[in-house]
Amino acid sequence: KYPDILRFLSAVPTTWDDTKVLQAEMGQYAIVARRKGAEWYLGAMTNWTERMVDIDFSFLDDTYQAEIFLDGINAQRLATDYHFSQKELGPQTRLTLTLKPGGGAAMRLTKKAP
Repeated sequence: KYPDILRFLSAVPTTWDDTKVLQAEMGQYAIVARRKGAEWYLGAMTNWTERMVDIDFSFLDDTYQAEIFLDGINAQRLATDYHFSQKELGPQTRLTLTLKPGGGAAMRLTKKAP
């Protein structure tokens, strides 16, 4: 029913080369980036408080193409409501995301070819 999500989840590694906690507040929210080889995966989740988060991508060493899964506008009422987008990100990028109550975001960042 959701082939894009299945494709994303099946690509997520089970072991990692690096882990960075980008932001976190116990019991409130967390944003974590993990690297396997040249790819980064980012996960963000919040408690039952909707919040806007500003993510600093200065941990990246180059330009990456991001696949972004984010809460949809009705995600607080319908858990399957999500928005998919693609964006180019680099070490100078700051990205603001809105996390719906009980929701979050997931990203796969693939290094752009030279």
